[in-house]
Amino acid sequence: MVKVLHPRTRAEEYEYRAKHLKDEFHMSGDGPKSTAFRIDKVLRHVPFASGDRVLDIGPGKGLLFERIHARVTECCGIDVTPAMVERLKEKFDGYRNVSLTVGWSKNLPYPSAYFDKVLMTGAFCLQETKEECMQTLAEIRRVAKPDALIFISDIAIVDESTLSPERLSPISRVTRRFRQDGPVDFIRSITGFVVRKTRVILEVEPVIVESTRGSWFPHEEFIAMCRSAGLDARGFQTEMIIGLSPSRNDYLIRPLS
Repeated sequence: MVKVLHPRTRAEEYEYRAKHLKDEFHMSGDGPKSTAFRIDKVLRHVPFASGDRVLDIGPGKGLLFERIHARVTECCGIDVTPAMVERLKEKFDGYRNVSLTVGWSKNLPYPSAYFDKVLMTGAFCLQETKEECMQTLAEIRRVAKPDALIFISDIAIVDESTLSPERLSPISRVTRRFRQDGPVDFIRSITGFVVRKTRVILEVEPVIVESTRGSWFPHEEFIAMCRSAGLDARGFQTEMIIGLSPSRNDYLIRPLS
């Protein structure tokens, strides 16, 4: 019997994931290779230096902090999901310069002009309204130093739910088919086998956490949102392990003087 959970909000969705999914890579649906690619992408675009204070909004599995903590002064991570923060605190127990906090990006619990680098990799469009996104940009501007570098990735620039399958990445096509057809019909469609009900003894009940819907912003609109918040943004297509995304952009951002 497969248990399907239907979260009402993004926060509830990721709380479900943190509680029910044992493998840390399942938090984002990525595997080790694609996650490592994402971290390498951040390291290519953001030059971390000795003395840097780094804020990661939505640090996920904490893999970036594993890579950079020894070369920077301070790593701060904030996540809306209490269960995920507890996982990360256990993971980084004993790391003197890594701190994790439960909180929202629209109300960051940090001093003004504090961080040299601010990262939000894949979490920005998880916010549900434009108002929340604007509050987040304003808070990022507040906590960033005047010469800080900000990296926000995976901004959906179109409504991906309306895209035809040929315009989606292979991973997105598979995800859409799985959601539309359900697990049994999906497996049947890709294997050619008829899946029959059988008695299976499982250690844990299988769980599917349905995804909630996030935000998307055309490129020019996101640039204008940043400028309204006192930020200068430069966008480019999101690099994925399978190639450039046709529907998402990454942005390198500096505070406006």
